[in-house]
Amino acid sequence: LSSSMDGLTGYDAGVGSPGNPAGPAQQQQRTKRMRTSFKHHQLRTMKSYFAINQNPDAKDLKQLAQKTGLSKRVLQVWFQNARAKWRRNLMRQES
Repeated sequence: LSSSMDGLTGYDAGVGSPGNPAGPAQQQQRTKRMRTSFKHHQLRTMKSYFAINQNPDAKDLKQLAQKTGLSKRVLQVWFQNARAKWRRNLMRQES
C-alpha cells in the first residue's frame, strides 16, 4: 500500500524523501547568498519610487537597477517585501 501511495504523494521511499538525506547528485550544498545591505541613496531612491508606483514593471526595474547599481532581482524582492510591509501596516491601522 505504501509503495502505491508514494506515487500519489510525489514521495519516493528512497532518495530525497523527507527524513532521508539527498542522493549523491544532490549532496553538494548551495553556497548561502549574503544578505544585501542597501546604501542610503539606494534606499532613498527605492522608497521615493515606491511612493509613486508600488508595482514597477520590467522597464522601470531596469531603470532603477541602472540608477541604484542593484540587480533587477534584488529590486524585485525589495518591492515585494515593501508591498507586504505596506499591507501589514495598513491592517494594523484599520484594527
